Amino acid sequence: MNNKGIINWLFMVILLGVISIVWVLSKMIFDKIAAELSPIATNPTSQMILASGTTAVNGFDIGFAVVFFGLGLVSIWVGSSLLSTSKAFIPIFLFILIIVVIFAVMFSNMYGSYIESDGAIATAAAGYPIITHILSKFPLYVGLIGLGILLSTYAKTKSQEQQYNI
Repeated sequence: MNNKGIINWLFMVILLGVISIVWVLSKMIFDKIAAELSPIATNPTSQMILASGTTAVNGFDIGFAVVFFGLGLVSIWVGSSLLSTSKAFIPIFLFILIIVVIFAVMFSNMYGSYIESDGAIATAAAGYPIITHILSKFPLYVGLIGLGILLSTYAKTKSQEQQYNI
């Protein structure tokens, strides 16, 4: 069937949904640990370690955007354009895309209820505006990238198929 582009995207959606929750939880835990240790961390090395840890945890927001758009748009989208696939599989692709968007809706709702469940989690999530924005519009982004995969996989002319020996 060679629907590798959309199947990879399904795994990517699940992975990103789990990563977003884990990263917010890790920020919340690190912030609590740093708040407990900062009054007793008078050693310059300890202060440097706490500052480095804070910088690293705050970098998860940019890391999520790089993973989402970098892997989603570049590797899966470009990789799917090189796949040889019959146009008869478009209905199967659309069915799988609907399933992927349903998973995206579930993760978007799960993330929204997760960050609203506790004040500490909401505070930690407020430190990740990119993750919160992407996850609040997750089904839209996933659907658009899925349609891009659809176009790059199936919208090939005969000359392009011959060029890639498809």
